[in-house]
Amino acid sequence: MDSLRGTLTGETQAASLPLMDAEAHHLRAAPETAIRTNNTRAAYLLCRAAVRWWTIRGLTSDGRNFVTRALALPPLLSDNAESRRLQGELFVAAGTMARSQADYPAAKQWRETAIAYFQRIGDANGEAGALGNLAIVAHLQGDLGQAVQLSEQGLVIQRTTDNRRGVASFLQNLGNHYSHAGRHDDALRCHRESLDLRRELGDSDDIAHSLLNYAAALDESGDAVAARVYAEESLRLMQKIGDIQGAITVLDNLAVLSGKQGDIVAARGFLSDALAQIDYEKAPQDVADLLRTVSTVLETSGDRLAAVRFFAANIHQCRKAGFMPIGREQENHEREALLRAELPAPAYETACLAGENWTLVEAIHEAQILLAKSPRN
Repeated sequence: MDSLRGTLTGETQAASLPLMDAEAHHLRAAPETAIRTNNTRAAYLLCRAAVRWWTIRGLTSDGRNFVTRALALPPLLSDNAESRRLQGELFVAAGTMARSQADYPAAKQWRETAIAYFQRIGDANGEAGALGNLAIVAHLQGDLGQAVQLSEQGLVIQRTTDNRRGVASFLQNLGNHYSHAGRHDDALRCHRESLDLRRELGDSDDIAHSLLNYAAALDESGDAVAARVYAEESLRLMQKIGDIQGAITVLDNLAVLSGKQGDIVAARGFLSDALAQIDYEKAPQDVADLLRTVSTVLETSGDRLAAVRFFAANIHQCRKAGFMPIGREQENHEREALLRAELPAPAYETACLAGENWTLVEAIHEAQILLAKSPRN
């Protein structure tokens, strides 16, 4: 199984993912057995082999459970370079999965553990990777200054060690930090360099994510038309390699971009496709993000009561998950004021209460029904 791990990058990725899908039972049973028998080395190797598959297939809960339990096992008896690197990679993986589930305190703790660990064993690339992921956590918690500082520090390390894949990753993250800080020229420069480098390296999944992030930066800079072109290219790649979670994110972004261009039919189609693929139990935050976009698209279509219901459902699910993106509270206050101004107070309150009381399953079902109808405008 570890031999398949190396094929989950580059041109072999699309062919290798189905092979790992076919081994799904073993990808659960093998690490479970290793953990239960306190076989630390086997647990580490099995988890490392499956991390990228878990991530691409959206199986974050499974992956986080196995990795966290593996790291709680007795330490490895051997203390060679391979064993030390192996443990460090799992520290990073634990942080990544915690972050993807919006568990930022845990993500930060794992990242800091990874940084200290890599510094202790003298692994510069490992340290840089952990710095970059800690920067993402800082960004998500609203500390853009620290995010930029950590990413710039990591980028220097990656350039020094000539880790081209690491350089591309840091450039992408820096582009995102700069974009949210309003430094659009710097953001676009970083994303272009990252995309060019990833095209040279040939990893389809990395290229797809660079395209998506470049599209977001273009949108932030005011160029929604170009953003949609890059996002559509990203979607084609995500679908080709079978990155379900990535494709859902792109579909959500494409719905937003299409709405901005007045293409409501396309926006509805993108959202319907995303909702049909998502696993609400394993990705509740992704569902919450989609509900927000559904609200916006339905408002543009003229159904303001439905827009309020899905707006309320989004806020409720975000608070339930303990996740609220940067600047979102202010955006919510502004959006609430606009929606209240368009409806009588009793109608607004009734619609709001209905959305807050939906379960995720009910919200998805209602969204699919409404999106299938023809838009009013």
